[in-house]
Amino acid sequence: MLSTNLTSHSWSLFDISSRNGNTTAILKTPLAEHRDSVSGLNDIDGIETLTSSGKINLVRKRIEAIQSE
Repeated sequence: MLSTNLTSHSWSLFDISSRNGNTTAILKTPLAEHRDSVSGLNDIDGIETLTSSGKINLVRKRIEAIQSE
């Protein structure tokens, strides 16, 4: 799904996990492509971005906090 919809963007998959029927993934994109990548992801039905940061560990902590709510 991501490969098909983000063909014009560079990205790497860092983490992927499933919990309570939801799948969470952490993607790394170049800073210059960040806004377009977020927009492209949010345009995909069933996908929404939760947070972004230049630090992968900070993103992991934010997602953990969101999932524990």
